[in-house]
Amino acid sequence: METPELRREQVLGHRAVVQALAEPARRTQDTPLLGLGLQNTPPGSGAIGLAARTQQSSDTVTALFEPGGPVAVVMAARGAPYVVRRTDLPLLAAALYPLDAQEGAEVDEVAAAMREVVRGDAVSRPDLSEELNGRVSDGVRAWCERCQSVHVRERLFRKATLQAGFELDAQATPTVFRSAGAQPSADRDTARAELFRRYVHLVGVTSPAEVATWLDYKAGAVKEAWSLLAEELTACRIEGKRRWALTADLESLLDGRLPSTAKLLPPSDAYLLGERSLVVPDREYQRELWRAVANPGALLLDGEIVGTWRHRLTDNRLQVTFSPFRPLSAAARNAFDQAAESLAALRSTAEVTTTWP
Repeated sequence: METPELRREQVLGHRAVVQALAEPARRTQDTPLLGLGLQNTPPGSGAIGLAARTQQSSDTVTALFEPGGPVAVVMAARGAPYVVRRTDLPLLAAALYPLDAQEGAEVDEVAAAMREVVRGDAVSRPDLSEELNGRVSDGVRAWCERCQSVHVRERLFRKATLQAGFELDAQATPTVFRSAGAQPSADRDTARAELFRRYVHLVGVTSPAEVATWLDYKAGAVKEAWSLLAEELTACRIEGKRRWALTADLESLLDGRLPSTAKLLPPSDAYLLGERSLVVPDREYQRELWRAVANPGALLLDGEIVGTWRHRLTDNRLQVTFSPFRPLSAAARNAFDQAAESLAALRSTAEVTTTWP
């Protein structure tokens, strides 16, 4: 079989379809990305990403985050907060269990201590961190300059919360953890293969190195798990680079077409995953979209990222500032203004104003 040649427009067209951006899901909880997770950084981003992918109202999206609802916020890939489908929590916990044996043992120790602290009751992050100090060994703790105290190492703390079966209260400040009532499924290899399968499907084409970046693993660490999918993958070339796609997705990729749509995507949205030059070819625009800290949201117009946006909430007023990469038509600006109105409803604000350059 010849190596398929793909254009970036085909991959982005496929991505828009499978991520429910071309045709939004009828029910928010059926959004395919919930099986992988929508990053919730900063807080509220996951809800914005869901709202861009559903036909349901903002009130319906918000209701999903109520305690015990269909979605949960957990520390998932890279220890970052993600909005995920509650029924997928056992699989995600098993798939994200550390590949390194020593790290796995440390996570197990901290997770066990966490479950001793949280027995059905919610606990704030500061209280949980303090309670752990008397229950874990010195080897999993370190001095923290920011806190000016000794506590469980940050990266380890984040990973352990998922293995302990904890979710975050989506509304609470400071962070509050509570039991999600789900434990990891037993077969970690099967779970990892499924997680990788979902990732490849939802981004279209990728490589082991890109998956490692998403998970914050060393490049070589994912090779064994990647090999579990070997028989399901087909090598392809895009923009002169060798990548892999699910064989089952080749037809969708070859038929991929950019959709006609205007969406406000939150920072770190899944549409932006993988090779940055595939999503935004211009390096100057890449620097505007991917910052060292505090990434903006992205303006998605007809499958292309055409600018960035930020919002600020003050006195029940939502201010949305648009920064397009190029001049946009009046129709496009109007579509993004309407999207800002929907965002205001999602944030339960009475008034929204938009600013264009």
